[in-house]
Amino acid sequence: MKKISKILCFIIIFQCNFAIAQQVKQGELKLKTVVLDAGHGGHDPGAVHGIYKEKDVVLKVVLKLGKLIEKNYSDIKVVYTRKTDVFIPLYKRGAIANKAKGDLFISVHVNSAKSKYATGVETYTLGLHKSAASLAVAKKENAVITLEENYKEEYGGFSPDDPESYIMFSMGQQGFLRESIELSYLIQQQYKKKLSFSDRGIKQAGYLVLWRVSMPAVLTELPFISNATDRKFITSNAGQDKIANSLFGAFCEYKKNAEHSFEYCSIEEKPKVSVKKIEYYKNGVPKKPCFSVQIMSSRRKVSINKRNFGDFTTQIMEVKVKNRYKYFVGVLDDYQEILDLRNKLRKNKFKDAYEVGFLKGNLVKASELKKIIN
Repeated sequence: MKKISKILCFIIIFQCNFAIAQQVKQGELKLKTVVLDAGHGGHDPGAVHGIYKEKDVVLKVVLKLGKLIEKNYSDIKVVYTRKTDVFIPLYKRGAIANKAKGDLFISVHVNSAKSKYATGVETYTLGLHKSAASLAVAKKENAVITLEENYKEEYGGFSPDDPESYIMFSMGQQGFLRESIELSYLIQQQYKKKLSFSDRGIKQAGYLVLWRVSMPAVLTELPFISNATDRKFITSNAGQDKIANSLFGAFCEYKKNAEHSFEYCSIEEKPKVSVKKIEYYKNGVPKKPCFSVQIMSSRRKVSINKRNFGDFTTQIMEVKVKNRYKYFVGVLDDYQEILDLRNKLRKNKFKDAYEVGFLKGNLVKASELKKIIN
C-alpha cells in the first residue's frame, strides 16, 4: 500500500507540473519571481573540511546572486529559502517556492568527494540518475531529511538509501524539463567562461529539494570543498563573487530567451581600462605582468584617431618593438577577460586581433604568461 500511495503522489505532482508548464508555454512567459535556495543550514552543515562548511559558502554565494538580480532587475522579486544560518527541511523549501509562485528555482550546493583530486562544477535537473556517481551525490544530499522529524510521513515513505525510491523521480519535473536543462546548460557555459574549473556537465538525479517545485528548477554543485584548490577558491570572497556573477550571467541569458527579448543582459559593467593609471617602462610596456590584445602593427607610427581605431582611441597603447610600432588595447590581469576583449575587438574592425602578455618590460606570448601566473 505504501508503494502505491507513493506512486500516486508522484503522478499527481507530475500532472500538476505538466499542466502549469503547458499554461506557461501557451502564454507569453514573463519572469517575475526567482527563488534562490542555499543548501543545508543550521544544525546541518553539509560538506565540511576543517573550519569550512558548505552551508556558509552557499549562503554567501546565494546572497551575492540575489543582490545582483535585485540591483539589475528592479521588476523581479527575489525570494530566498533562507537568508541566515537556519535549518529548513527540504519539503518546506519547495513549499516556499510554490507559495511565492516562483518562475525559476536555483538551489546552490558545494561538491565533495573521498578523493582529494576530484574537481570541477556540475549542474543537475530532477530525473532518474544515469550513473552510480549521480545516484551517490543525490543520496548524500537527500540524507539531510533524516535530520527532520517525521520525515517518513512527510516524504511518503521515501528512503534516501533505497534505490527503488529514486525510480519515482523519472516522472517529476517532466513538464519543466526542457527549461531546466536550458538553464543548466547556460550555468555550465558561464562556469566555463568565467571559472577555471573542469566542466563535469549537466546531469539528472533524484533530488528531493527539486521534487515538489512547480517551476523550472536546477541544483548546481560548486567546486569541491575536499579539493585544496577548489576549496581556496569557493571560500574566498573573490571566488564567491565570480561564482555569483556566473550564475547571474546564466539567469540573464535564460530570462532573455524565455521572454523572447533582445535586451542586453545587464551584468554589472567592469571598470573600463585606463592605461593612464598604469606604470610603464621607458619603452611603453606596463611594469606589472598583464595581458593585452594586439590589434595593429606598422613600420611607421599610426595616428591614434577614430578613423584608425574607432571607439577604442582612448584605450590605445603604443609600444615600439625593434623597428615596428605595435598597438594594443587593454591591460588586464585575468586571462579569460582578455579573451573576451579579443573576441569583442574581432567583431568590430580588428579581425586579426590576438592576445599577448607583458612581463618585465617584454612582450611575450599570452599562453606563456598564463603558465607563469598559474
